[in-house]
Amino acid sequence: MRTQFGVIKDKTYYKICKPEHFMVMYNGFGISETELKRMEEEEVKEIVIRYEGKKVTIYKSTLQQWLDSTKTFIFLGTDKQRFLSIPEMKKVEDITILKQRMEDRPKMVDTTEYIQQKGKFLSAENVKMSTSKVFIPTTEGEMVPNEKFGGIRLHLTGELDKVEYVFSMSKTNARAVANILGADSSKWIGEQLVLELYRTKTTDGRMVDAINVAKVGEVLTSEEVFVNKK
Repeated sequence: MRTQFGVIKDKTYYKICKPEHFMVMYNGFGISETELKRMEEEEVKEIVIRYEGKKVTIYKSTLQQWLDSTKTFIFLGTDKQRFLSIPEMKKVEDITILKQRMEDRPKMVDTTEYIQQKGKFLSAENVKMSTSKVFIPTTEGEMVPNEKFGGIRLHLTGELDKVEYVFSMSKTNARAVANILGADSSKWIGEQLVLELYRTKTTDGRMVDAINVAKVGEVLTSEEVFVNKK
């Protein structure tokens, strides 16, 4: 059974962690309280963390250890997580876990990866101040949880005026690019995405600038650049 961030099988919860998930202040890893509540409902007894650092390491612990933990941190003001330090977990060598099937891996990344995403996010102000308005993807996209609005969102790392940003793309923007370059985001690398700004209303009624992909594979003319900078 897949959960939001892991897999439950035979009363055991399996979770994959990477270096960016490591919480230095607690010398360990975190699990969302909503995920822990799901484990309680499914009567999970054991938690197995597969840490994919320079080498694969397996850590085991009990659900009760996590529920009793007083190490907590709230991400984005809403996602409360509990943490266990590495010394509190048991390091094991289990070939069956080391060979965990790829299809059992969770399809979404952990919230901590969303928070600690490398690079700064592309903002409307960045686009407004840009002379080229051309964003060039440098890596394939990554689907991450959207903590603010729920669901998932596409993060695309690339460059605008030779500065690296993470473009958090709406479905509309992703669809516009996919219609021309195809759904495989690895094929977007090196292509030119011409950006523009438009006004939109937030949930609290404020009017703000938002980013739109105006063209794919075409560079704005000098006249268009001048108009968009006004």
